Amino acid sequence: MSTWKNGKEGYGPDKPSEVESYHLESLGHDGQLESAQQAFVELASINLRLALINIWSMVSALGFGFAAAIIASSLGQPNLATYFDFANRSNVSGIEGAIAGLFNVGGFFGVLSTPVVSDRWGRKSSFWFAGFFVLLGAGLGAGSINVTMLILARFFTGYGAWSFVVCTIVYQQELAPATRRGILGGSVGVAVVIGYCLAAWVGVGFFFLDAKDNWRAPLVLQAACPIFTLCTIYLVPESPRWLAGKGRTEEALAVLKYVHYSKEDPEFAVARAEHFQIVQQVALDKTLPSSWISMFTKYRKRSFAAVLVTGANMLCGTQVIANYGPLLYAALGFSSEQSLLIAAGWITLSVALSIIAASVVDRVGRVPLLVGGSVGCALIWSIYTALIAQFGDLSNTNLAAKRAAIAMLFVFLIGYELAACTQYLYIGEIFPTHIRVKGVALGLMMLNLMTIWITESAPTAADTIGWKYYLVFIFCCVVCGMAQYILIPETKGFPLEEIAEIFGDAKDVAIHAKDIAVNPHTAEVVHRV
Repeated sequence: MSTWKNGKEGYGPDKPSEVESYHLESLGHDGQLESAQQAFVELASINLRLALINIWSMVSALGFGFAAAIIASSLGQPNLATYFDFANRSNVSGIEGAIAGLFNVGGFFGVLSTPVVSDRWGRKSSFWFAGFFVLLGAGLGAGSINVTMLILARFFTGYGAWSFVVCTIVYQQELAPATRRGILGGSVGVAVVIGYCLAAWVGVGFFFLDAKDNWRAPLVLQAACPIFTLCTIYLVPESPRWLAGKGRTEEALAVLKYVHYSKEDPEFAVARAEHFQIVQQVALDKTLPSSWISMFTKYRKRSFAAVLVTGANMLCGTQVIANYGPLLYAALGFSSEQSLLIAAGWITLSVALSIIAASVVDRVGRVPLLVGGSVGCALIWSIYTALIAQFGDLSNTNLAAKRAAIAMLFVFLIGYELAACTQYLYIGEIFPTHIRVKGVALGLMMLNLMTIWITESAPTAADTIGWKYYLVFIFCCVVCGMAQYILIPETKGFPLEEIAEIFGDAKDVAIHAKDIAVNPHTAEVVHRV
């Protein structure tokens, strides 16, 4: 990746300060103008620079997935139980619940505080903010000498790791071309799953490693992703939309040219047209409310869509499988080693499926994947529940039925990953720039709260009502699928600056891409009036 250096470049070839000086008389040699909307479709691409920048940001989301899942590996180590003398404690389950749960409690506050940093000091600054807390948590966790210290470490790790997800979603959305936003924004979900996958296999490796402090090493590894991010952050540019919002429009244009360069577009027609639209939009955005209260008044439709999408994702029940998969497999008669390997294989398959989901979202659209994911999960839960109800008892010797039940949990991933990758993309693109971080934070707070609720209630519910617990997920998947089909609009292909219109706020759109023309000979940008 070539090093990014802040640059200032004027808008247009001759008069950089006169953004609005281009009128219809600025025609090419043949008098033809190319619509910016057409240019976005034909010329917008993912060049190597943009791809590498996107991969760089994915590392932070990967760090979240790893940090979220790795504690299960450490808690599963007998040496941790010995070190903290769990055998002589009466409240072991409560301690383990606190260690696991404080990650998400910290995450709630981390997500809530990220907008302050990101909106005031920039999108890149928020990566510094998140990385600091993950490093703090990793250090405290690996060096824990008592349970209280480990619990506190998980709070700080969650605070930073969840904040990393907000940073990644917003940063990717604000650099991606409209026609490629799906695959770039969907990569957040891919990175999170890769993090879970790495944590699972690290857990397998250290499970078979006979060392006194083998539970500490996985916690040390949490520091790898933030160290990489913070050491390489100077290589990537700031968000052009944040720069434009702060009045640094020349720097914003320079960033757009840097990330959208293409041999087919040597005059930067796409970058100039997008810059024109962004500058006009941020000027309008400054007149609009941006408080948290406005999220539930003026922007209530978008806020509802964000919490519906993330809430529906959690109500699919994947956290039950991800966090308690080994218990589900053990209940079907598999050994501890077999259960651990099955769980690792399950999350490994999800990586491939998440990549497929991110690859097709720009062609299929967001809503079909979200709805299809919920409906698919409902169908698979129905089959799994029927098998467990009939053959799930340990005394049952029908091995084929039990294997079929395990197979259903793998098939479940097909439906789940369709929605999981899309949720991060959707909540990042439906809000305007001046409240985008708050909107993403709101969606992730819902995800966070649902994670806490489901993971804390799942063991008790499963012990109390058994297989009937899964009926709850079937019902929720059906209801959420219907709600998403009816209530949330499609965003595929829309520039971020125009999405307000599909939520009924047409007056909040400063200019449409179809009304911007690009002179194919001089690359001058013209507003059709």
